[in-house]
Amino acid sequence: TVDEVMLLNPYRGIYVGPAPVPGAVGQIVLSNQRGQPLLTGIEVDQNLDVLHIEKVHFWPFWSQDQHVISWTENHGTGLLSRRSDNPQYVQLFFFGYATGVEFGKSTCTANTCGVTSKPKVAEMDCDFCALGVHVTGQGTRGVLLSQLSVQGPGGGVGVGVFVEASDASL
Repeated sequence: TVDEVMLLNPYRGIYVGPAPVPGAVGQIVLSNQRGQPLLTGIEVDQNLDVLHIEKVHFWPFWSQDQHVISWTENHGTGLLSRRSDNPQYVQLFFFGYATGVEFGKSTCTANTCGVTSKPKVAEMDCDFCALGVHVTGQGTRGVLLSQLSVQGPGGGVGVGVFVEASDASL
């Protein structure tokens, strides 16, 4: 369990996955994560058992400089979920990211690599985000979304869910 972490100015925030030696992780709990990660807030890969990520609040806590805000709005992802089995993502808030949650594919080739399976996303709010949920991992399956709110950059219209991958199910 990792609880009460403030991330100020990391390029990448938290990585939930095995060490460089091949392996897998599972039964991890992340709670009360706050901060301003620039590229990726939380990245998950090779998680083979239920993962709980809850109460995430990524906001410009570190800098409100327009160059920093603009960069994150164009490049940042709040939560990147690659191979993860049955993850539960609850009470997520992302402000000023290109993407709130992305379901992608592992970059490795071991048998513990792949896509997210049966994720549950509940109570997610993306303010000033271009995309709320972006599915890029071919074969991502069983995505369950509940209480998703997306407001686009500048307070305009954002895209709630964009499925770019083939053979994905929501």
